[in-house]
Amino acid sequence: MSELVPLVARTAAIASSGALPLVVFDLDSTLFSTGERHRRILAEFAARHGDPGLQTLVDGLSPRDFRWSVLGPLQRAGWDDPALHKAVMKAWSKAFFSDRMADVDLLVRGAHGFVHAVADAGALCVYLTGRDAPGMGAGTLRLLHRAGLPLLDGHGLAMLKASTSAADAAHKQDAAARLRALGTVVATFENEPGHANDFLAAFPEGTHVLVGDVHRPGAPDPDPALVCVEDFRGPWEA
Repeated sequence: MSELVPLVARTAAIASSGALPLVVFDLDSTLFSTGERHRRILAEFAARHGDPGLQTLVDGLSPRDFRWSVLGPLQRAGWDDPALHKAVMKAWSKAFFSDRMADVDLLVRGAHGFVHAVADAGALCVYLTGRDAPGMGAGTLRLLHRAGLPLLDGHGLAMLKASTSAADAAHKQDAAARLRALGTVVATFENEPGHANDFLAAFPEGTHVLVGDVHRPGAPDPDPALVCVEDFRGPWEA
């Protein structure tokens, strides 16, 4: 049985008590894989760069070939030119955090079914993301809508950073204080061990889930109390 199955029943129990159950989801590398965003940005760069070898390499890539860094496939293929890496990262940093690319990510396996399962059980699904509203707000709302996740039906709430310069950790810590006043946090889902550890400290009565293994280099060790899953697969899959 999936470790996530009991969360649906707990959500329903809290809702039946009259409280508002909250299930909190990060987006990038949690509900969604960012591999397709990396791939498209690198494909655009290769088309402009004019190197047939690079174009051939990129043409053979899929979203699954990318993890934390857009440079990963280049490094594994032996493309180690520092000047090339610098140019790729410049193009990546401009495009990755933009509305233009904010809605191309692909749902992680089982995510659609699980989010709807907790929403149907009475949860408010909170999309608490490090994306910023000025640069990625419109694209993020398109992403959630196109993915068919609860948003405009009273079961979804998107919480983005107010500015590009705001730190992700501070944004999520501030959001935690507001969520405490809003309802009962049943569970949180994160790919970053540091954020997951913070949620565990803030809501010790909840279940805190670390999804996948894509996270920033040098991330702290996950607390042993966290639940670790590969994805959201479970009985809610079609």
